[in-house]
Amino acid sequence: MLEKLTANGLEKAKDLYSKNDAFFPLIASVLSESQIGVVFGDDKDSPEEIYTEHSFGFAQIFGKQNEDFESSLKRYFLIEKNFLPQKVRLYTPRTPLFISSPGVGILDYIVCK
Repeated sequence: MLEKLTANGLEKAKDLYSKNDAFFPLIASVLSESQIGVVFGDDKDSPEEIYTEHSFGFAQIFGKQNEDFESSLKRYFLIEKNFLPQKVRLYTPRTPLFISSPGVGILDYIVCK
């Protein structure tokens, strides 16, 4: 399930992101609340997998993969389309499970409203 992070969850997300190999300043700015965006986790208080989306559409997933969380992300992206920007640009060295599954090409998912 996608849960918007609490203040405690956001602190944990910032800590996890500081240890992440792929660092994007816009993602860090959303995590530090200096830019507009959303931060979801697999647990609102103690997330292990986090999805961060800047209001311009730049996004990143990081942390320990969680199949239930990524199933919720699939709904968010492809069914509900509740994201703020017109298009989500997922910048990450790791793709979500629903995109990287065998038989599914990355170009099969173009996430736009």
